[in-house]
Amino acid sequence: MGAFPNIERPRVIWVGIEEGARDLMNLHELIMKLTGDIGERDERGFVPHLTIARVKYVRNRDKYMEVVRKYENMDFGTQTVDSIKLKRSVLTPKGPIYSDLMVIRLS
Repeated sequence: MGAFPNIERPRVIWVGIEEGARDLMNLHELIMKLTGDIGERDERGFVPHLTIARVKYVRNRDKYMEVVRKYENMDFGTQTVDSIKLKRSVLTPKGPIYSDLMVIRLS
């Protein structure tokens, strides 16, 4: 478990992916090649992960850090992936609005 931009000042809380990470990185590289100059590029590099929360502010920093310490090295198990969705994310003051740009079924 981790956070972007960092664990002390989270805006996104995520869990990392180990098994299949290389496949996701290859897929990310392919999508970047196919989309060309569409959208913004993140110069920090792609990190295979699942976003589990977006954070506006942390009300209780001590409790937050307690949870982070408890779960930072937790193995959350496995998940079978049967489709890939290329998502569009429009950030608004009321929260992000997501829509599917493309769905690829894997099975």
